[in-house]
Amino acid sequence: MKPREKDLADRILVLAVARTQLLCDGLSALIRSEPDMELAGTTVAADVAVQMFLESTPQVTLIDLDLPDHSGIAAIQRIRASDPAARIVGMLMDEWDEVGRAALRAGAWSCVRKDRLTTDLPAAIRRSCGKTP
Repeated sequence: MKPREKDLADRILVLAVARTQLLCDGLSALIRSEPDMELAGTTVAADVAVQMFLESTPQVTLIDLDLPDHSGIAAIQRIRASDPAARIVGMLMDEWDEVGRAALRAGAWSCVRKDRLTTDLPAAIRRSCGKTP
């Protein structure tokens, strides 16, 4: 394996699903700023997220739990049904509540509050892959 290929192979491939394009853009910038992460793609639609997951097989999928009609929880369930080992990190609006607990029951590995994404999300992504932050 060439050095550049090894570098890419060591990177964590991340798919981001968010309620708004603005949040997708912010997540994209955050992931691209991390030297050990690569963006698989972004979407604002839960159904598209499931298809993107199947096509790109990311190591970690970020899912906004504030998607319309609780479709973030449904997306977690569909992704986990297709790949029981899928690593998913939910993004919460507030402190832990029923939505966070539902995400964990659906198969999310962990959840991070949206107001803490820049400080907590990179470490949560690494931990979900078994890598030390």
